[in-house]
Amino acid sequence: MKAVRIVTLIVLYSALIQPATAAAEDRWNIRLYGAILFFDAGRSDVTEFFAADITSGSELGVGVGAEYLLTKRWGVEVNFLFSAVTLDYKIESFLPPEILPSYETEFDIDYRPITLGLNYHLTPSSRVDFYLGLMYAYVDYGSEFIPNPIGPPTPVILKDDDSGWGAQLGIDVPLGEQGRGPWILAATVKFHSSTVHELTEPDIRSNDLELVTVGIGRRF
Repeated sequence: MKAVRIVTLIVLYSALIQPATAAAEDRWNIRLYGAILFFDAGRSDVTEFFAADITSGSELGVGVGAEYLLTKRWGVEVNFLFSAVTLDYKIESFLPPEILPSYETEFDIDYRPITLGLNYHLTPSSRVDFYLGLMYAYVDYGSEFIPNPIGPPTPVILKDDDSGWGAQLGIDVPLGEQGRGPWILAATVKFHSSTVHELTEPDIRSNDLELVTVGIGRRF
């Protein structure tokens, strides 16, 4: 009976006392954000028949991230981003128009990276928390085709899994009275590189991406 009472007291202590202690040392950071992407997919190819240019610019996206703090300074984070990138495609033909006309078009590719990273919090005990992170990105581009005015569309991107390394700088600012509430204002600057597999080329080429994210989050 004495052992039963001891176990009961331990269970009651865990249920009633520890949640109050854990509140002072939150382990989870959940962040929901909007993102602006700067996607560097620029490329130029020149042959004896034509010159081709592919350019890209900035796009918008939305994402969600979850970080678990292993200690006050170290955290493991997973992020999901949902976006699409518009590419401008221009062909300048060196052949007669009836054989290959010059043309310009644009098309969209999906951009859905999933990242797993390790963060180091520089100021975990301060009101404003700065952190640095190293991450590995798994990217789904989908399958897209360049419109072709004189024949079938040209496939440019295979539906393969692409990946690459990246880094980030983040900041969390607590909201609420005296900055002690569970809600936070979250912002990051991220960079990572990934690869694109082209059907028309044997080589694998790299794409660089910079992101700026701003959103809200909750600690618990």
